[in-house]
Amino acid sequence: MTQQATIDEMFKRSQKKFIFPVMYYGLLDAYIQTEKITFTTQEVRFYYEKAVCKLIRDYLKHNLHVGGWFWDAYPSRNLPKYGVLEVIGPRRFKLINIQNAAEVMEYIMSRLVHNIQQRFGNIPELGSRSKRIELSEDPLQFLKFIEEVMGISGTCFELVSFAIVKTHMERFGCKVYRETRAEASDRGTDLSTDFGVVYQVKKLKLKGEKEAENLYNSLRNNFGQERVNDGKVVLILEDTNTHFKEFLVKLNIRPIVKNDLLKLAKLMDEIETREKTLRVIFEELQREYQSDVCRKCPFSQEFPTCEYRL
Repeated sequence: MTQQATIDEMFKRSQKKFIFPVMYYGLLDAYIQTEKITFTTQEVRFYYEKAVCKLIRDYLKHNLHVGGWFWDAYPSRNLPKYGVLEVIGPRRFKLINIQNAAEVMEYIMSRLVHNIQQRFGNIPELGSRSKRIELSEDPLQFLKFIEEVMGISGTCFELVSFAIVKTHMERFGCKVYRETRAEASDRGTDLSTDFGVVYQVKKLKLKGEKEAENLYNSLRNNFGQERVNDGKVVLILEDTNTHFKEFLVKLNIRPIVKNDLLKLAKLMDEIETREKTLRVIFEELQREYQSDVCRKCPFSQEFPTCEYRL
């Protein structure tokens, strides 16, 4: 397997945060800077965390989807499987894949930026208040951004749906809370409220009778028959037709589709409301995907005012 194919496989297998590509980047960086090819477990950790810091501060300009916790098994089990390290003793390792180190580092960095963009679009930019204000000042630009982001992935659809519902309901003095992680077990996101209604958000185009029945059974098992009977379950979908909307209503499930949410977003006639919606989207993404390394920054003395440290 070529170096690029190995790196692609690392990214493909990554879920919440990219770890092994960044670890490889850090070790190659150490090799270029010092010609070092042997490392202890603690040194692997040090160069990994240093790479996380460098990539966040100098390239990404955000701390999302990178910098997961380091575990001692990574250099002894995972990196040897990728052909990056060779175990040469107890907690000692040799960097064995050092050809074209600078080019490989460049490739890792480009893949990192590409993969985050592919998964989250421009949501990381919403960490900047000035960017949120810029989008919020123009209602059409705001709606365009919201609609584009909802189409990127299930995670983005769920986060935007939650932000719109939360901001809209707060205008009536109601609270909405996101209880589960995005795309949790492919079941979508569960939302709770302080007025007894629960929501489930799924990026799904409902088109089949059997699929509708399975979805109803899932909601009933998840929230309970009594709550369904009381009409206190709302299902947010990407799309469905009138037939299946009526099917769900007859079963006391209230359906909401993407276009309904966009209509609510269109009713946000104040800049402050639109800006808050964008802020909620970013904060919810950050809650799940922010760097664990930044949570306990090992370089706080070197960068005492770093804006990405939590």
